[in-house]
Amino acid sequence: MNLCEQCRYHLKMSSSDRIELSIDSGTWEPMDEDMVSLDPIEFHLEEEPYKNRIDSYQRKT
Repeated sequence: MNLCEQCRYHLKMSSSDRIELSIDSGTWEPMDEDMVSLDPIEFHLEEEPYKNRIDSYQRKT
């Protein structure tokens, strides 16, 4: 159950692992994994372009 055996603390779990625990095995298939964020209203910060910020955030997550 993703618990520390000594202190019973819940360990980190990925979203995919959590989904697998929540649903019947083999019934979930990811969708739109290649979806990217766009800037339809052209929201820019002068010091950092939108595309650079999104790329940076995606690498962090």
